[in-house]
Amino acid sequence: MESRISALEPPTEGDYREGGVIFVNEGIARISGTLRGRLTLVCSNVIYVHDDLVYANGTSLATEDDSLAIIALNEIYFCAKNISFNGIVFSQNKSINGLFMESSPYHLVNKGASDKGTFRLTGTTITAIPNEVSNGFLDKFNAFDNYLRQYPPPQLPEKPVLAAWSLF
Repeated sequence: MESRISALEPPTEGDYREGGVIFVNEGIARISGTLRGRLTLVCSNVIYVHDDLVYANGTSLATEDDSLAIIALNEIYFCAKNISFNGIVFSQNKSINGLFMESSPYHLVNKGASDKGTFRLTGTTITAIPNEVSNGFLDKFNAFDNYLRQYPPPQLPEKPVLAAWSLF
């Protein structure tokens, strides 16, 4: 099963969306585009980011109108030779990598690491397997987006819950 998600259009049939969350179960999510709104994409398998995935607000920073998180149980692949991404990238069990994919009308052909090009990330990354997140890119620019704390994507914790306790 495969879901193609356009950031500017409603989710395709079979996707679950409630409160700004799209869940792709037992499949592969492919995403790219310009995001207008606040979205969390969760996939029970792998996510492929095929081209730039940036905010419509004209900046690379989250706002109260635009913020994004992509969360995969397994790998997340950035599949263009030059790519910009705004938001949170979280791979629960695996890693985040650059991988050049050549598309045909019927399938994607793995062309190996994209040893050329630029990876620009404004946001934050979380992975289970430590690696250089922007593997496969010649130039890498990573910047933390402090506004993600103020304007987190839907259903992510907005503030930590602190419990006060003492010993008697």
